[in-house]
Parts: sequence; structure tokens; C-alpha cells
Amino acid sequence: MKKCLFLLFLGGLLLVTKNINAQVKSSIFTDSTELVRSVPWYGSHKPTPIIVEASSPITKKILDSLSLEENVSRFGVDVPVNITEEDGQFYDYGDHLNFKLTVGKGSSKSIRVIWESLSLPDSSVMFVYGENSNFLIGPITQKNIHNGKYSTDLIPAGLATIDVLMPEHSLNDFHFTISTIIRGEEYDESYLSFDSEFGSSSGCSPDVVCLGSNIPSLSSFNDAGLFDLELIKKQETAVCKVIVQGGSGSGFLVNNECENYRPLILTADHVTTGVDPASIVFRFNYKSAECGRLDENGRRISLSKGPEPLPSTWVTYTGASLLSSIGGEIDIALFELLDPLELTDLIRFTGWDRSNTIPMESVIFSHPAGDTKKYSYGPEPSIIDDNGDTYLLRLRNGAWEGGMSGAPQFNESSRVVGLVSRGRPVVCNQTNLTGHTGRIFAAWDGGSQSTRLKDWLGSVNEPMVLDDLELPSITGEQEICHGDIHTYELLNPIPGHIVTWTVSPPEMFSGDVSGNGTLANLSIRNTYVKGEATVTFFSQSPIIGCSPAALRFNIDVGKPVIENVLTPDCFNESLNSTIFATVSGENSLTWRFPKCPLPNDSPDPDPDCWFNYTGNLPTIRVHVGPQSGEISLFASNDCGTSSINIPIEFCEDKPGPSPGGGLVIIKNLRENNEEAEKIIKSVFPNPANKDLNVNFSNKAEGNLQIICSLGKVRLYKSISSKNTRLDVSELETGKYYLKFSSKEETIVKSFVVQR
Repeated sequence: MKKCLFLLFLGGLLLVTKNINAQVKSSIFTDSTELVRSVPWYGSHKPTPIIVEASSPITKKILDSLSLEENVSRFGVDVPVNITEEDGQFYDYGDHLNFKLTVGKGSSKSIRVIWESLSLPDSSVMFVYGENSNFLIGPITQKNIHNGKYSTDLIPAGLATIDVLMPEHSLNDFHFTISTIIRGEEYDESYLSFDSEFGSSSGCSPDVVCLGSNIPSLSSFNDAGLFDLELIKKQETAVCKVIVQGGSGSGFLVNNECENYRPLILTADHVTTGVDPASIVFRFNYKSAECGRLDENGRRISLSKGPEPLPSTWVTYTGASLLSSIGGEIDIALFELLDPLELTDLIRFTGWDRSNTIPMESVIFSHPAGDTKKYSYGPEPSIIDDNGDTYLLRLRNGAWEGGMSGAPQFNESSRVVGLVSRGRPVVCNQTNLTGHTGRIFAAWDGGSQSTRLKDWLGSVNEPMVLDDLELPSITGEQEICHGDIHTYELLNPIPGHIVTWTVSPPEMFSGDVSGNGTLANLSIRNTYVKGEATVTFFSQSPIIGCSPAALRFNIDVGKPVIENVLTPDCFNESLNSTIFATVSGENSLTWRFPKCPLPNDSPDPDPDCWFNYTGNLPTIRVHVGPQSGEISLFASNDCGTSSINIPIEFCEDKPGPSPGGGLVIIKNLRENNEEAEKIIKSVFPNPANKDLNVNFSNKAEGNLQIICSLGKVRLYKSISSKNTRLDVSELETGKYYLKFSSKEETIVKSFVVQR
């Protein structure tokens, strides 16, 4: 019986994770062959783009004007749109559906997509990539969607494609509304960067990697006696680029009294005013790996124009909740990331000093004009303004620029005392040029918890100063087998904290499954146990009222787990099909197909045999031969091999659509009964059981399709007659749509199959 079937995929603490994708990754691929490793269903299907036009050409002059007006760095303009899943295209992949939608304008340098609402079904996954740029964001799942909203990082392309794979049965759970497209400056031939703001700063501030280098022009900082050079260098890992709508500022992770790795971010209030916190992107580690640029003779010609980092090195988190907002001259806002931090990110929490003192020297880490991370140095004591809200600061080896707003000002003890609030036009090396920073001292108290910092950073004992905090790490094997003791250790625990641990699920292990201290020794129960487990260390502050931090490490236990293999409902001989598997814990994969009866010495596929074009990858593209039998998958690691056999079923209806071959389907079928009455005289019986008769008013030439309620084509027939009969005996009970298409029109009528 033909059915609209589906295949289901199997599978108060402050969390910090390892090997759990809390953040959404950005990657660059050299070609589509590499891309398919991450997007298993990636193919040649490209829907017609929805062109997003701005009200006027987007030029650098316009963006510079907006930057001055808003006191932020502007890389694009906001274009209001109302784009939904109705505007995209669905493709048939057996028991799954593939949704694609391309938006933007090809002449733009960059694009951001902001969803006002987004719901991804369970067991679905989404990627967003730039057309012709091989820039990929994802995987994105429902756990990355907070409060029904989501926004992408900056994509270096004019067109962005949204690509979703979902189980067929969950089609009605998929919906979204894109409310804003951020379009970047119009493209020119010199544009080669991943981030359109790369290289846009004035060049006054050196690349952050230059800090501490033995370069004569930087000796004014390196020779200063008040800073611990090694300590201040560590602080830059806390600083991030804050991307809001079509602009950007700076921000940083800040420690709190409980020292529980709570992901709190400080930035400038004016940068985020009027912006939905769920749409803000926080990008860490956007910094050049080299100090400036050398010419062809090896001479240093710049301290601030080092090469752009690859997107794979960025650490990006999307979405936050606003905790506190202090406007005016102080200009400070406090956010909390919606996703937990990952232990592998190697980022830091800054310390702070809320005392009413004057920093004798200052260092600022920032993203001026949205560029890669730079540093600035102020060798003179800051000045407290008349109302006590801000510091006035002169810089050397740096200048004030848009995009610096929200950057931390460190004092000589490498603690944050203020945040950049506003500056003046860029003038390099002008010693009397001052900028303002909002003081932590002024933002600490006053009003309510939504307008001060103390409730979030130190409400119990209200410390005057707090040191910085480094993320810990957990050491141990990623893959473990039965027969040995496996040790996991929490490194860099916080002094004075109580540490305990547990492992789940406990039934996988013999011996202790919980304990005290920073060491966990695990033993697998038997050779049959396999799957995923998690070791969790809990770090509890001795301060009463503090929540513990949960530090997690994922483990693959035993032989690999083949969670599922997705194939078409049936195979069409001599056509190509896509097959992809979800496997965990494997070191290698091997696919096997029915053997060809005759040897083939040619490297080209034999049209009369099965042939795997892509090799032993999770996703494969195969030529379907006439041989029946089974498709086998073997997944191996050091613990052994797991396998699965999939019976081959051939499609019986010929000619007809190719299930799993990327057939376009329809999500929302709307009946046009008035037009149908003029073209189709009758459809009977209704309900139908075996045959469905379709009588036209005149001779009809075109195609008839029967489509189930999920939008999937279940029967296809070309006609050139006044009357025709369709066999519906193998369709299950339910509502169906009869679609007639000709060169002149398309008619849709519904009917029911009843058993």
C-alpha cells in the first residue's frame, strides 16, 4: 500500500559544555564536495531567489553617515520584509523533506537574516550558506532557537540560502517569518573578505596580537612598568564583536561573585537600544593571527592590517536576554547569553574594579569600525568628569572610532573599570584627543536590578574588586571501550570551590558513577554497551545563595551507534539517489551494494550496476542498478564494528516521479473550485475506493497528479483525452488532492479515499 510515510530519527544549573554544540559554527569550504560532508542533502536544486531591494543604493558614504548618526559601526542597512516558509520550495527526499529558500541581492557584499519567528520540527536541522561563497552557518536545531527567534552572523555574500531537512510527518510543525534582511554595501572588485567590515578601521590601533611584541614603535606600551604584560594579554579573549541589526559595537564576558561561569556580557547601552536581544550576535576570537602586514621584502608596513581570520576560528553565540540597562552618560548594558559556553572556546571572564579610584594607565581591547580585534593604550591617568559618571581618557597607540562602543577599559591591575561610551572623529596620534568611558563605579548601585550591576555581579557580599576567571578544561578519552579504567579530570578548578561529579546514564558503567573531587574513574559494564554518555563536574562556590556550575564532557561508549540510514521510499533503476546515515562514535565507514555480475575495469560507472560516486562518507550519491538485495553499512572504531542492512525496494510505477530524487512538492494546496468546475466536469466516486474517474468538459492535454495531504506526489499520469480513470486502490484512507496542469492553467480539486 502506498502511504505518506515518515522515518523518525532516534536519538537551575549553569551549564558549560564540551563536545555539545551550544554555539552555531561558521565554516568555509573550498568546494561543494567538502560542503556535502556537513550538509548531507546538499545538491543542485536552487530555487529562484527572492530579491530584497533597499530604498536606495547602499554606498559607503551612506553607511558612514549612519555610523556617525548612531555612534555605531554600520556595515549594512535594515530592509523590512515579510518572508515565510510559503515563499520557499520543498523537495522530496524519501521519508524526509528538504526546504530551500534563497534571499538577498547578488550585488551586496554581505547579508544577515533575522527571523521574527522560527520553529524547527523535532529531528530537523537547518543550515544557512552564502551562494557562491562557500560560507556555511550550522547546523542549527530547535535548541538554538530561543523565544522563537533567530539571527545569522554576517554572511559574505549577496544571496543567502536557507536549507532545512525535516521528517515528512513534521511538515506542519515547520514555520517561520523573516522580518528583516540586513543588506551590506554594494559589491566592488576589491571585496575579498569574509566580514565586510574587515580592514575598515583607520589603522590607528594595532592588531591585538601585537601586544607585547618587540616592535620599536610599540615600546611606549611595552616599557610601561604598571601593567603585568602576560596578565593583560590574557584579557583580550573575553572581548567580542557585538553585531546588532546592520551595525556593530564591542563587548566582553564579565565575571560574577559566584564565579560560576555565568555567560554575562557587558556592552554599551546605546549600541543595543531598540534591538531585540534575541537577534544580537556575539562573535569572539575575531582577530588576526599576525601583527600587522609586511611588504614583499619583509618590512612591516602596518601594525593594524593583519590577515583576516578564517570563519572556522570564530566563536559565535546568537541571542541574549537583557538584565540591566543604564543609559545616559554611563551608557552600560548587561546581557546574558541564551546558550551555555563551550569549554573548548578558550575564552575568559574579565575581572572588575568598582572602587572610586583613578586608573593610572589604561588598555582598551575593541573592534574599531567592526574590524578585527585591536588594542589601544592610555599612558596617562584618567580624569573623572564632574558628575562622576565617566572617565576622560587620552589614548596612544590607538584612537577613538565607531565600533569601539562597549569595549572594556582595563586599569593597571588588568581589571575593568569602565566601558567606552562615546568618542570623537578619528585622528591618529593626536595626544589631546579624549574619549569617554562609563564607570563601573557609577553603574553599580541605584534604582532597581534592571538599572544597576550589583544584583548580577556581586549581590551577596558586594566585593569591591573581583579577579578574572578562566574557563576550565576536562581531560579524558572521547571514545572508550570495555576492559579499561578511563580517567577524566577537571583542570584549573576554582580555588575554594567544592567539586563533585556524576556520569549518565549510570547503567552503562560498573563501579562508581558519582563522587567528590576533580577525578572521575569510569569502567564500562560489558562489551555490549554502546552509545553516548556524559561526565558532569559540578563546581559549587562556598558563598551561600550561589548556583553551581555544571561542566559537561560527552563520551562515545563502545562500538559505533548507527542511529538511522535515510533512503528513498523506493529506488528507480538507472537513476541516481542520495543516501545518508546518522552515525556516532565511528572512525571509519564502509558501504556495500549488490555486486555487479560482470567485472568492470573502467573507472566510469557501469550503467547496469550499482555505483557509489562519493565513497565511504555518511552521505553518498549512488547510481541505482537493477540488482536487488541489500545495502549494507559498516561503522567501525577501536571497540569494534556495528552494521545495518537495508532491503532494496524498487519503484513499481513507471513512468512517474523519482522518490528521493529531489522531486518538488507542494506544502499548501489551495482548491480553485470555480475554475475547476469549468474544466473538470466530474470526479467520482468520492469517497473513492478502487478507481477514481475524472471527466473533463473538453479534451484535456496535460498532467494529472494525486498529492497526499503532506504535499507529496503519489500518482502521476500524462493525459490527452476527455475522460480518464486513475487506480487509487493502493492509497491509504485520507484526504488527497487531484492536480491537473496544462500549458494554460493549473486546477486543484480534493477527494477522499475510504477503505
